[in-house]
Amino acid sequence: MHPALKIIVLTGRRNLPNPEVDFIFQERLFDAGSQQGVGFDGTYFYATGGVGQDPEEQWLLLKYDTSGSLIDSRDTGADGEGLHTQVAGVYPDRAGKLYVCANNFLSSEGETQSDPKGWVLEYDDELNFITSHSLGAKITEAIWPWNGYWWEVNWSAHEIRQFNSSFSLVAAHALPDNDPAIPNWQAIFVINGIFYLNLHGQNIDAPLIRAYRWNGGGFDAVITTAAPPTANCTQGAYYHGDYIWWAERINLHVRAAIVRSTAFVTTPDGVELREDGSFELREDGTRELREVAP
Repeated sequence: MHPALKIIVLTGRRNLPNPEVDFIFQERLFDAGSQQGVGFDGTYFYATGGVGQDPEEQWLLLKYDTSGSLIDSRDTGADGEGLHTQVAGVYPDRAGKLYVCANNFLSSEGETQSDPKGWVLEYDDELNFITSHSLGAKITEAIWPWNGYWWEVNWSAHEIRQFNSSFSLVAAHALPDNDPAIPNWQAIFVINGIFYLNLHGQNIDAPLIRAYRWNGGGFDAVITTAAPPTANCTQGAYYHGDYIWWAERINLHVRAAIVRSTAFVTTPDGVELREDGSFELREDGTRELREVAP
């Protein structure tokens, strides 16, 4: 049996150091058309972006079984307003709907539109198109539902945008730890109230994940140094059940795959975790790795 996802979230006195997180590689499941995004509903995988450079590949939404057999595919190019040039993150809601992010990033030319746009395209799990939602003037890459809202990351800004259930904008929340490598976020997922964001690998020396905690009106930085399970897992990601699933772009326009990982959190020096997830200062200042089920 594979180990279940183990992740620790510290609660209590806010002035204590933050934890470190490691996403532990489990296996590369199979090659797939997952150049952009991946989702998993417990039965089927959904991938976006194909592999090749042709526009028809950038519009692809694909469905696989767990053995890697292609079940179905859809060219999304004419769906919604039909103005997007690629599809990116995909969120299966596990109730029969897929929410697919789309944008007008000109990937074949290596630059963005002068008037960026983003959308969420809705499909059923048979890949039939339902409707489209405009998310405004940002290159939308990924969304995740949490606490009654949709939360979005994009290529255009170092922020997390908050939308209501109908995809009307509530607020754009600037993130606190800006630097020249950011924006260009590719994925967002939430575990135990912590928001994990995956950065596009070509924009930094090494893959990077950052984590943030909602404080009621914005975000505080929690983790700033985490890395995905492989150097090529710099695109979409999806958390489901015991694992995190990653869209691994092994070679741009040539090869992509789906990777599975677990997550482990190491406590900072001088912090001891209790079984309820709270913590206390440890007298000897040693470091500890603990496994606590989510």
